[in-house]
Formats: sequence, C-alpha cells, structure tokens
Amino acid sequence: SVSIPHTANYLAWRRSTFWTVLIVYGAFYFCRENISVAMPLIQKAFAWTNEDTGIIITISTLAYALGKLVSGPLVDRIGGKRMFLASLFLSAIFSASFGLGASMPFFIFAWSLNRFALSGGWNGLIRVVSRWYAPGEVGTACGLISVNYQIGNVVSLFAVGALVSLGFGWRELFFIPAVWLVLFGFVATQT
Repeated sequence: SVSIPHTANYLAWRRSTFWTVLIVYGAFYFCRENISVAMPLIQKAFAWTNEDTGIIITISTLAYALGKLVSGPLVDRIGGKRMFLASLFLSAIFSASFGLGASMPFFIFAWSLNRFALSGGWNGLIRVVSRWYAPGEVGTACGLISVNYQIGNVVSLFAVGALVSLGFGWRELFFIPAVWLVLFGFVATQT
C-alpha cells in the first residue's frame, strides 16, 4: 500500500477531531450515568423497590440494543457527524424529559428513548474516525478513543454525585447533566 503524505492543515484537523470525539463522547455519560446516582432518590420519592426501578433499566437496555441495530444502517445514510450530534442532542432532550416524570410508564418511555438515542453516538463516532484515518490506523485511533467511556463514566458519576452533595434533588440530576451535554455538543459542532 502506498502512503499518501498529509498536509499540516489536514493533520491539525485530524488531531482536533480525535480530541473532540474523545472528550465529547465521554460527555454522553452525563446523560447515561445520571440515573445511577439518581435512582436511590427516585426510589425514596416514589417508594419504589429495586425491582420497580429494574424494570426501567431492563426495558431501556432493550431499547439501547434496538438502537444499535437501527443506528448502524442510519449512520451509513446520514453520516457520522450528523449521527453523533443527533444522538447527543436527542439524549439531552430525553434525559431532561425524564426529570419531568411522575409515573412508571413515563419513566420507562423517557429513559428508553434516551438509551435509544445514546446508542447512535458510538456508531457516529466510528464513522467520523474512519474518515480521518487510513484503514491501518482506524483500530489504533478507536482503541485510544475508547478510553473515553471509562473516563466519562467516572467523571459523570463524580459530577452528578457532587450535585447531590450540593443538595440538588433527583429531577435536577437529569436537567443539569442535559445542559452540560448540550454545551459539549456545541463544542462538537465547531469541528
């Protein structure tokens, strides 16, 4: 295979894209892990058991799996950046809407929509990365970028946990992380 030299401008955009998707995909976890921190507060507010909240998690996990199947072909149609950003902004909307809930059916519906939306983020990211790296480099780039979910998970749990420490209620644990995710989304639109 012949290696084509890249211009300095191309390499700068590639680095910018790498760091943007690494950081912004990690921010998706603000609207994924917030439920882990909020669940004990929700259980107390509604006198729910672990089994009750387990229903929300189980059904939304099925929605996430279905979303993976749908978002794969969809990203081939609309492109990686559009899928990545649509997933991000829809997740923020559905996470915030969860905070408006007052019944089990609504919570199941809102969180399932959120998980369905979240499922397209990684597929969009992979498509974006595959456009900036040669076939022999994509695996390495994606391997490095994949640390974002571990970092995003930890940062999200600490950040949302800090909101609890500051006295915020369970509803705000869905509103505030949604705002954070939108802010990261606006950063992503600039690359």
